[in-house]
Amino acid sequence: MYNSLLAEVGLLGSPIVGFFLYRRFKLINKFFFWSFCVIALLALARLFNITFKGDLLDLLLPIGVYTLYCFIILHALLIRNIFLRIVTFIIGFIPIAGGYLFATIGVLGVFFVFGEQEPIRTVDINKKYYYREFGFGNATTSWGGTRIEIYESLFLLPFLEKRILQKDFDSRYYETDSLNVKLDGENDLYKVKIYSGNKLQLDTIMNK
Repeated sequence: MYNSLLAEVGLLGSPIVGFFLYRRFKLINKFFFWSFCVIALLALARLFNITFKGDLLDLLLPIGVYTLYCFIILHALLIRNIFLRIVTFIIGFIPIAGGYLFATIGVLGVFFVFGEQEPIRTVDINKKYYYREFGFGNATTSWGGTRIEIYESLFLLPFLEKRILQKDFDSRYYETDSLNVKLDGENDLYKVKIYSGNKLQLDTIMNK
């Protein structure tokens, strides 16, 4: 539930915070530069499936990025060429308008989408690996199932985690009761087995 509430706050409040940041820092080039750097760094981390540990922080970071995006888009108002200024601002404002539309008229959609991002449980496999179990579907479709995401805790950066596997178990094709994960991360391979009770549902090998 708190994921959905935070998403609502982020969609509605980030443009307002971005506006106040713009009023305060619009002529400070360093702040503008570091805003770009933060967004680029987080986008690169996402590309390699690296995130911060903790569901709350993982949601606060996109909200922060969205706030910086709003801050950057408002700089279109400083473009001297009036045609380029208007075009840039309109294009950049489309996601913001969509966010407000989604957070007001589509508020139920926000709760459905972000409600599925809250894990049912988190289980340690060993000291280095753990997995999260999510439910999906049902509220938005006529079917549903369970999603398993396996993570590796990064030794040098213990506040970060890397997702090494995500698998959706559609209840129409898999048994999804009491799923449990067995993982061997030795050598250069991940060996993953996922069971429902004693019945094997997935047996796969991946390169690290």
